[in-house]
Amino acid sequence: MKDIPFYSNREDNLSCFLACLRSALEYFSNKSWSWEELETLTGFQKNKTAWTVKTWTTLSQQGFDINMIEGFDYKKYYDEGESYLSTFLNPEELSWQQEHSNISEIRPFIPEFLKTVHFEQKSPTLKYIDELLDKDYLVIVQLNSSALNDDEGYISHAVLVYDSTEDEYIAHDPGNHDSGISGRHISKAKLYKAMGGNNNTVEVTGIKVGETTPSKGLTN
Repeated sequence: MKDIPFYSNREDNLSCFLACLRSALEYFSNKSWSWEELETLTGFQKNKTAWTVKTWTTLSQQGFDINMIEGFDYKKYYDEGESYLSTFLNPEELSWQQEHSNISEIRPFIPEFLKTVHFEQKSPTLKYIDELLDKDYLVIVQLNSSALNDDEGYISHAVLVYDSTEDEYIAHDPGNHDSGISGRHISKAKLYKAMGGNNNTVEVTGIKVGETTPSKGLTN
């Protein structure tokens, strides 16, 4: 089993993606990453969770192999702006994203993202996650943490899946600041439910070192 560094969420409880990314980057680049470096890389802002468009573009340009699938139509969002969001996200998801994420600020990064990152627009499945794991990717899965923890409501969250058994995934779950779980065993059925099941709207992204070895001095 891979020895992946683990980081819990920060006190803001909005840094789950940064925690997953920190684990993956430290595993692949053999260097330490500070929260400040990750904020610069992702465009993270205080009290706002970061969408991944800028991050994956930069890492692809620096030699990482990024393989991303999501139902979100980035070109349509670039062309139509905010009006597209209400046609894609349900009201609860839209409200959360508008209040807690930087989605309103990612449009300028979309053209370069679409030219640079290996992206496929469709709802991800468990088969896709399994294929990424088989190819030695670490897999960042976005999901609803309320559903993952058998609660009501919607809270956008991310976990880092790095291994699997026949019925379970093994993941670093940053959780909340005081409840992160290293090497959490999550049934495949529960993970898929937390993703939203069939026709889900979440992002699943595999990351690994590409054919061009990333620079040890990655520019953040």
